[in-house]
This record gives sequence, C-alpha cells and structure tokens, in this order.
Amino acid sequence: RFKPPIALSSTRFWLYFTLFVLIALTVTAYFWIVAHPHPLNWDEAFYLNRVHGDVWTLKNLGKQKLLEAFWNEDPSRPPLYRLLAFPVALIFGSNPFILRLTSILFLWLTLGFVFLTVRRIGGTTAGALAAIALSLCPVILKPSMFFFTEYSLYLSIAAALYFLLRDWNREPQQQRTTTWIGLGMAL
Repeated sequence: RFKPPIALSSTRFWLYFTLFVLIALTVTAYFWIVAHPHPLNWDEAFYLNRVHGDVWTLKNLGKQKLLEAFWNEDPSRPPLYRLLAFPVALIFGSNPFILRLTSILFLWLTLGFVFLTVRRIGGTTAGALAAIALSLCPVILKPSMFFFTEYSLYLSIAAALYFLLRDWNREPQQQRTTTWIGLGMAL
C-alpha cells in the first residue's frame, strides 16, 4: 500500500485549517464592525441599551436594583445575554464595538464546545470539520456579528451538549457528578 510522504498529519492539518478559518472570519467580522459603528436595527439598539442601563443601574442604584433589573425589566427574554455581556461592559464600556466583539468571543467559545463535543464522539478531524461548518453557517455567523441574544443561546446549547456527551464512552461508575452540574449550568 502506497503512503504519500506528508510532513503534516491529517489531524493537525484540519486543526490548523480550522484555526485559519476562524481567524479569517474574526478579522472579517472585526473590519465589518469597525465600518458599522452604530446599531443597525431596533433589536440591536434595544439590547445595547439594556446592557448600558445595567451598567448605569449598578453604578447609581446598587447591586439589589441591578438584580431586580435582570429579572423584571425584560421578562420576555432570558437575561443570559445581559449577564454574559455585563462584566465586559462594566470594564470596557457598553458601546456597540465592544459588545459586538463580546458576541464574537462567545462564538469562539461556542465553536470550542462544538469541537470538543464532536471530537469526543467522532475524533479530532470530525470536531474540526464541525467547527468549520458551523462557523461558516450564515445563520450562526450573522447574529454573532451583531449584539443580539443568539450568542448566549448558541453557547448554552453547545455547552449543554458537551456536558451531556462528555462521558460518551465511559462506564457509568466513571461518570462524574460535574457532568450533571455543568449540564444544569448550561441550561
């Protein structure tokens, strides 16, 4: 059987290629975000104002009022998108540029969970291909370039699947309690 000489293993090639695709998408998203510094629609402006209001509430009214704001101000949407963006907005400011980059950061975390989940079931190459396929999907990429609520949803789903499938091939006595704790936190 003939084996062509390859300096780079197939697995490493797919890992590097995945990293290249993610960096290229992130750089492209960065330039798009810089070219569009203002909210582009009502939804994004609403979510940006919510996070800006959360920072203002903490600074002027305190922790108790902030917790009340998380639970009472917008009952139709889960507050996770605000909870995840709040520390970043508190440290770096609540402008569209920073919050959109936060959304891109959480896209990277989501793709990391997808990679780890698929790697556990199908191997490293399959995990890399899953991360590439998901990152190139317009339904995933476009909302991640805006500051919408989807980034927290994607992260929650990917983390839930990771913690659910982390012990895929292990014996039941080897499964950890942390799997169920992590699953509960993700949901």
